[in-house]
Amino acid sequence: MKQLFLIFLVFCCFTSHSGFSQEETRSGLMMFHVSNGNIRFIPALRRVTVVDKNGVRAKGELRVFSKEEVYVNGKTFKIGDIAKIKRTQWVPKSQVPV
Repeated sequence: MKQLFLIFLVFCCFTSHSGFSQEETRSGLMMFHVSNGNIRFIPALRRVTVVDKNGVRAKGELRVFSKEEVYVNGKTFKIGDIAKIKRTQWVPKSQVPV
């Protein structure tokens, strides 16, 4: 009985420690609006529309490569070159109002 209690105690110590030691990391874009000061976070793998300064547009899932580059639908954009970014929602054609 004493061995069973000891095994249970060791098991509880290891499982509780590993649960607290793992931090959740969220990747995405943290955007700051210069004129009004609003802050928005767009998580990775969200559907977005991105337009850069040259007018190149891409719609698709947002994937973050680094602090300086994002990837949307086969195109890589540098953060400094993005002119507009907008979250888009995918709605099946059967649910589109007429």
